[in-house]
This record gives sequence, structure tokens and C-alpha cells, in this order.
Amino acid sequence: MDQDEQVAFLESHPFGVLGTIGPSGYPHLINVGFALDGSAAVVMSSFSRAQKVRNVQREPRASLLVETTARYNEIRGVLLCGPTEVVDDRVLVASWYYRMKERSTRMLGPDNLPPIADEQVISKRVLLVLSPHKVVSWDHRKLGGVY
Repeated sequence: MDQDEQVAFLESHPFGVLGTIGPSGYPHLINVGFALDGSAAVVMSSFSRAQKVRNVQREPRASLLVETTARYNEIRGVLLCGPTEVVDDRVLVASWYYRMKERSTRMLGPDNLPPIADEQVISKRVLLVLSPHKVVSWDHRKLGGVY
């Protein structure tokens, strides 16, 4: 995929799999919601005490995989790898929380989000900002059945 196709693909998917390095050195993989920040970075929100946050604080290298795994000839995906930082700025956390909530509501529908007290949740959250140094993508639809 070219860069425009990658952005369109990422914008059309609500979830990805975040890979961080766990305390034992093994990959720690977890589903996350995300949003693009308008440049190259990907923003995710998390509870500040989550394992993924502790992993990033200890070792900032991370990856995000967003993939459609239907029939083999239709597989598409984007893998972003790079340093990730934990952002605890309350104004930014609140702003991105509402932005991602609106994105999730638009993509999944309001009935698929848990009823929560936003202000209570926001005070316990941080942002994870992945700045990709490497982006790999694939689109099996372009292979024309030749693998």
C-alpha cells in the first residue's frame, strides 16, 4: 500500500494489536483502540496502571498491527514500529479521550460502548503515542491470485 492507502486503511479500523516488551522479555500483545494524530504518530489511551504502560515506561520500543484477516486473497494490514512515549498531560489526555470516544461511537455505534462516567475515567488515564520509524503494509488483493 502507498501512504494514502495506509492512512485510509488505519482510519477505517477501530482496533489494532499493540505489542510491547513485557517484564520477562517476551512480547506483550493487547487489543487497543487508536487514532491518528494528523502527522505520523498513533495515539492510544490506557489506564495509567496497565501493563502496557509499565512496559513502555521500561522499554519504549513498540509496534501496532492493524490487519483484516478474511480470505487469504483479501488479507490487508499495516504494521507500525517505533518508540512510544507515555503522555500524562491532563488536557491532552481529556482531549484525546473524547476524540477517540467519538471515533469509536462513529465506527461501532453507541450501543457497543460501555456506559462510563467520563470524568472519573479520564483522571486515571494516560496516552501512549507511537512515533513509527518503520511502516510495513500488505494488500493481498493486489496480488491477483499469484503468491
